[in-house]
Amino acid sequence: MRWRTFLFYNALGGGVWVTAAVLVGYLLGEGVDFLEWWMGRTSLLLLGLVAVGLGFYFAHRWSTTHRSWLTESPDHEQRGQQNDETSE
Repeated sequence: MRWRTFLFYNALGGGVWVTAAVLVGYLLGEGVDFLEWWMGRTSLLLLGLVAVGLGFYFAHRWSTTHRSWLTESPDHEQRGQQNDETSE
């Protein structure tokens, strides 16, 4: 691509971006307080969802690595010892 063509379209794209940014700022400028309140609530909700997701993830990882410990009954060793003693 020739540099003059590139320069033309680059300047045109920059102008479109500046126009869009100014229009969004103008249209949302009066609702900044509402936007700040809404973004604060949304951030807290997102943080809570991430925390719950991480909790489930770590609980799953822990349960898969400790599966044998979780499936054993508490008196499993005692019953095994009693069976050994009676078989002798």
